[in-house]
Amino acid sequence: DSLDPALIRPGRFDKQMAVPMPEREDREKIIEIHCRGKKIAEDVDFGELATMTVGFSGASLEALMNEAAFVAVSNGHQVIQMEDIDHAFYKMVMKGDRKDDQSHRDKEELKIVAWHEASHALATKLYTEDNVPKVTIVSSTSGAGGVTFRNPKEMHLLSKKYIEGIIKVMYAGRAGEKCFLGSDDMITTGASSDIKQASEIIKEYISVYGMNEKYGLINLSTFSTIENNQIIEEAASISKKLYSDVEKDIMNYRDVLAEIVEELLKNESIDEKALDDILTKHGIVIKSKNLD
Repeated sequence: DSLDPALIRPGRFDKQMAVPMPEREDREKIIEIHCRGKKIAEDVDFGELATMTVGFSGASLEALMNEAAFVAVSNGHQVIQMEDIDHAFYKMVMKGDRKDDQSHRDKEELKIVAWHEASHALATKLYTEDNVPKVTIVSSTSGAGGVTFRNPKEMHLLSKKYIEGIIKVMYAGRAGEKCFLGSDDMITTGASSDIKQASEIIKEYISVYGMNEKYGLINLSTFSTIENNQIIEEAASISKKLYSDVEKDIMNYRDVLAEIVEELLKNESIDEKALDDILTKHGIVIKSKNLD
């Protein structure tokens, strides 16, 4: 993509090959390759790692295992353990290291973060078949107060229902804050990045995917006469409807969220098995397949 156009005209470098991201089985084999020569603990499951690393390239997988080796050394471990890989995974995804000392954090703010992340996790389970390998309220040096790790189900085509579900997942953090705080006046800036991502998806939903009833099967970028104001008006309508839906569901499952939040405040993190156990206890059907 950085070659001079003169080099790729016919007769020169005119053959272009797309190399797709590795799928699950490919990632597992790549991880095995990059673990050669490294001492790996027996509890490390390469299949689980392959499932966790959806969207990782071969180079990213190599960087993950190399980083895990550094983390293991810094932790004084003789072999690379799963917790070392988790730490390295967190560091790569969050683009910053985790802050192990959380004692300085404001307790009320910590509760807001817990409700925010718990709501993302619940919404993922309600609206999608995606996995949630871990939810944590441990802050990062990059500035994030917590994170819900979501592993999308590997699909080449995304349905309208799934796209709307993902938008709801992004809005769930804000809905969770309101559920806890009880008022729109008390909501925080914590959902800013979620709103930005949701806005980008809604724009494509309307202007590229042809999934909007008002404009139909039209790619709006083809027409110079379409005003941004028209798209914004329709995007706002879709946004309000989807947020209203997720807000109702979050309120309906307040007791479930409170239990997830309690676990987060107690242990700082919760894995998928513990999360699924809480949801199953409350009669929520789990759509995603367990990572194991």
